[in-house]
Amino acid sequence: MAYEDFVQMRKNLLLTNRVVEEEVWRNIVIPTPTFRNTTTRTRRIFVRQESVTLREIMVSTGDNKPETVAAAEKKANQLLTRARGGVDKFADLARQYSDDASATDDGLLPPFEKGKLNKAIEDTGL
Repeated sequence: MAYEDFVQMRKNLLLTNRVVEEEVWRNIVIPTPTFRNTTTRTRRIFVRQESVTLREIMVSTGDNKPETVAAAEKKANQLLTRARGGVDKFADLARQYSDDASATDDGLLPPFEKGKLNKAIEDTGL
């Protein structure tokens, strides 16, 4: 495209936009009740419920024999210490050590609606 053609095209575009702004938008009048109803409906679409997101590390006790349960408890306590220590990321620990299907998603669980979980869990903020 030649430079002169480009300049003319831009001038035409700017002129068209100006005519639309001055002649079209200026003459559009939305009645107040219609505007309020529309904004109320639209607001409901975009408002999300407050939710809580959790990650888990599931440590299986296997066959529930005392020695298996003790080993699982020891493993869980070691993972808890590592998670609280801040050196390891919880997501990494969940991916490596969790015995649940959520391990493939770094231990992430589906969101819970706020107020549905135990208050102590919601307020932990870890």
